[in-house]
Amino acid sequence: MLDKSRRLYILSGLVTIASGFLAKLSFAAASRKMFEANSTAEALKNLPEKDALEPSNRLLIGVPEISADPDRVAIHLRSELPGTDMMLLMTANTVPPVLAQFNILVGTEADIQTQIKLKGTTTLQLVVRAGGKLYTAQKEVKIAVPLDNKLLTE
Repeated sequence: MLDKSRRLYILSGLVTIASGFLAKLSFAAASRKMFEANSTAEALKNLPEKDALEPSNRLLIGVPEISADPDRVAIHLRSELPGTDMMLLMTANTVPPVLAQFNILVGTEADIQTQIKLKGTTTLQLVVRAGGKLYTAQKEVKIAVPLDNKLLTE
C-alpha cells in the first residue's frame, strides 16, 4: 500500500513539473514568433492576451527628443501600473519590430534603463502587461545627422 501512494506522489510531482515546463516552452515559442514578426501588428498577435491595447499615462518612455548617435540611444522605461509582469519595446520602422522584451518579477519595480540602436527617426512603442491587460504608450525619437559641424534631423 505504501509503494502505491509513493508512486502516485512521485507521478503527480512529475506531471506538475512537466506542465510547468510545457507552459514555459509555449511562452518561449510565442516570444520567438514576436521577434520574427515583420510588423508590430503581427508581433502583437503572438501575445497570449488578445485584448486591445489600452493607452496609459502611467507608462514612461524616457528618451531624448533628438539623438546625435543612432548607435547608442539611452532609453528609460517605467511602468507605474500595479502587477506589471512584462514590458515590450517596439518600433514600426525596423524588421523585426520588437527591439526588446523584459519580464518583470513579482514584487520588483518595473523600471528598465538600457541603450538601443535606431536606424532613423522613429516612434517607439512600449507595450506593458499588467494585471492580465495590455497597455501602451508611444514617443517619437529624432535622429540627428551631422553635417559640417551642424546637426540636422532626418
